[in-house]
Amino acid sequence: MGKSTAASAATEATVSAVTALSAAAGATGTTAAGAGGGGWRRGAGVAGAAIGVIAAGAAAGVALERLTVSRSVRRKARLALDATAPFGTLRGTPGYAIADDGTELYYEVDEAAAEPPAPS
Repeated sequence: MGKSTAASAATEATVSAVTALSAAAGATGTTAAGAGGGGWRRGAGVAGAAIGVIAAGAAAGVALERLTVSRSVRRKARLALDATAPFGTLRGTPGYAIADDGTELYYEVDEAAAEPPAPS
């Protein structure tokens, strides 16, 4: 199942659930006059349920996308973004030195290039 097919299936399920809730609300008479003053409460409950169904559908769509897009695809996208970033370099000229106790020390020299001699 492709990403677009799965997303459209989740959207279609959400729309059909909201349609069913709206039809149920219309069948029970949720107008204020139809329920003798208590209909607005029932209407608010149906509206709250519809909002909950929509939120659940959106969460399901996000979860489905996270499942269908693998970690390797996300990692490749992150690396491609980092590769195009304008980062500089922090590396100088590397070298090794031996300390008095025999420990090998790694160092880098960060100096500007020597200037050519001034013309006389």
